[in-house]
Parts: sequence; structure tokens; C-alpha cells
Amino acid sequence: EILSTNKVPSLRSVYLDWTFDESFAALCEGLSRGSVSPPLLVEMWLEDARGPDSDGGAIKLAEVIRAGKLSGLRTLRLMGFDGVSRPVGVELGEAMTHSAASLHFLEEMGVYWRGGCTADFLEGLSRGTGSLPRLHTFSFPHFGSTIGTVGAQSLSALMAAGRVPALRDLTPSLNGIREEGMQAFAAALSSPNVTALRNLELKFGVADGAANVVAHVNMLSVVLSSGRLRRLEDLCLSGLGTIEEVLSLCVGLGSGELSSLRKLQIRDSKLGVEGGRALSEVLIAQKLPCLRAFGAQKAMLTDGGVSALLDGWTSRDPPPLHHLNFLSNSLTNEVVDPLLRLFDSQRVPALESVNLDCNSGIEYGRGKPGRLLRLAFQEMLSEDYDDIW
Repeated sequence: EILSTNKVPSLRSVYLDWTFDESFAALCEGLSRGSVSPPLLVEMWLEDARGPDSDGGAIKLAEVIRAGKLSGLRTLRLMGFDGVSRPVGVELGEAMTHSAASLHFLEEMGVYWRGGCTADFLEGLSRGTGSLPRLHTFSFPHFGSTIGTVGAQSLSALMAAGRVPALRDLTPSLNGIREEGMQAFAAALSSPNVTALRNLELKFGVADGAANVVAHVNMLSVVLSSGRLRRLEDLCLSGLGTIEEVLSLCVGLGSGELSSLRKLQIRDSKLGVEGGRALSEVLIAQKLPCLRAFGAQKAMLTDGGVSALLDGWTSRDPPPLHHLNFLSNSLTNEVVDPLLRLFDSQRVPALESVNLDCNSGIEYGRGKPGRLLRLAFQEMLSEDYDDIW
């Protein structure tokens, strides 16, 4: 009530970390007696109560938002395992885009629920008639969850209709969605209403046999080749399980339509030798002229795959790379020679860091290859990668 009735007029920012329980319902009751509006901005991190008790708090929050009493909401994070019941998830999502909600200052939203709750929330979001004009970051968990087919369709409808025009960072898990969900999402990425998008992080994969991942990557590759995402700067893909999927991705990467891409990551995938060889054909200056960082983390990349990638840069102009990340693969000291050749050739003069951590076959200080690797890359191999990746 103090917040909603402006009892502290100098207050400009409030952070609330709460659980969807009876005390949160009481908080919402107090907020409903006035309104929290700019210049006071609120950041909410809300966790479910692990049971039906979450519904009461979520319903109260939906009522406050729908009534336009929380127009100062700047950040919303919904966390937990159980989330809320389906009707309440839909109700809360619908309140966010209700015509009277006026969430014109909402900039960041994250939905970290498991199960179907995320899809329910997205379905509600797409039902409302209002927009979220300043929302620039919309994030989802990549492990143990998926937005589902209905969630993908709902998110796509929101994007294609231009109701999140400032969306810059998007990280949905598409694991296990059906073809109609991916079709809708690919169409939304091709919409002229998503031109603000700069960072796209997607997780593919098969859940209960529902997904044809090759077909899904094909659809994404068509979008990458269309020129609609030519302003994209960061692309991260997870869950590519076959060489067919990698080859399909390379069609989009090699289209020449990603001229602004600065960082590319492939994670939790299966690249092997063939994947490295396929990437060597497209990770070149002609195709990706602005690429500064490439990473293949937990991607089952082998010595032969790295060698094919690096050798490709001896015959074709490499992009202006600053950082390479080969964390947690299947590499051994056999990669030393191709790395040294690349280093000596000065073909990648801007290279600042090479991450080879968590490759059990690499022994930096043992034997001649290990000593050479440490000597040649001692500064690069001691970088702090947190800021890069």
C-alpha cells in the first residue's frame, strides 16, 4: 500500500523477490489500493509455492495488472518447477496484454517454469489485445523444459502481429515441438515486425518422438537465407543431433545473408569430423564478414573436425575472429599442430583467446605437443571466458 499510494515520492526503483503464496496475495491486495506507475519502476522475481497455493497469488497479480495498477513493472521473472494451473497460467498471460494493463515500461521477461505452464502463459499473452512496446528480452530455460507447440504458436502470433516490436533477445527451447509449431515460429522470424532482433538462442531436440529436427532446422535455414535476419548479431543453437541437421544449418550460415553476425555458438550437439568439415565451408569472411567469436561447446567435436575447420582457413579467407571456444569436446593433443599452423600463418591476426578447457585428451604441460601448446598459446589459454561466452 505504501508503494501504490506514493508515500515515498523520491523512490524510483523497487526489487521484489517473492513466492506465490498467501503473503504475496496480501501484497497484491495492498498494491490494488493505489497504483505503481512511473517514475517508480518495479522488478519482480516470483517463484511458485510448489503446489496449488501458487494459484491464489498468481490470480491476485493478474487482477492487479489487468486493472492497470502495475504499469511501472519493468522486469518480471516467473520461476519454479510446478508453476501454476493451466487456467491461471492463461489468465496471468492474458492480463499482461490486456488493453488496460498498460505495461509500456516492461523491458525484460523470463518464464522459467517447467511442464506446460510456460505454454499456458504464452497462450494467454497472445489472447490479449495490448502490446509490450519496450520488451527487449524474453528468455526461457533450456534444460528440462520446452515452450511446446502451442507455446511456439502463441509466441509467434505475438511477434508476427508486431506486439513486441522492440524484442532484441529471444531464447526459446523448441525441444520436441511439432511441425506446425516450427512453421509458425519460422514465419514469425520472417515477419517485418521482428527487425529489432539481435540475439537468437534456440534449443532443438526430440521429446517423445514428436519432433522432426531436420525439418525444423531446414525451416530455420530458410529464414537465415531470406535476409530477414541480416541484423542478427548473436546466434546460439543447441541440440543438433545428426550431420543432416548440421548440413542444413550450414545452408543458412553460408547464404551470405548474415552479414552482421558477430558470435556463433553450437552447443550440446554432435559435430564430429563431418560437422567440422561442413562448418569450414561457411565460416569464412565472404559469408560471415563480421564474425568475431565461434564456439562449439559440448558438441562432440573431434581432432579431425577441428583440423578441417582450421585447415579451411588456410585456403579461404577466415572471418575476423577474436575468440574460439572448443570447451568440453573430444579433443586431444593432436589438435596442437593445426592450431600452431594457424597461429604461425597469421591468417587470423586478431585472435585473442582459444578455450580448450574440459577436453580430457589435452595435456598442456605433458610431452612435446603439450609444451608447444602452452608456449604458443599461454596468454590465450589463460583468458577469463566468462565475459566472452
